[in-house]
Amino acid sequence: MRALFTQLSLLVGFITAFNMNAANYSLALAIATGLLVACSIYAVLLLGDITIHRVLEEKVGALTSVRFIDDAFDSDWLDEPISETDLTTPTKEAIAA
Repeated sequence: MRALFTQLSLLVGFITAFNMNAANYSLALAIATGLLVACSIYAVLLLGDITIHRVLEEKVGALTSVRFIDDAFDSDWLDEPISETDLTTPTKEAIAA
């Protein structure tokens, strides 16, 4: 994920420098602004990623088990073995049954 942050921030920095250079700003100012924008975006994305990881790590210990309120459905038919006739029964007969 952090490789994606690097690529995204460098892409935005390059586009910013290119646009500033196309708008007739000096090359040094365009490059400096592009680098500043790239570093700023990378720092914000990295700070957000670290924050999310810290929040999720704190929540892992606070998770509780799941409790079902409704009764489970009748699943007796799952325990029955499949017979040879079940495999050869045509679809219309199986639906009618």
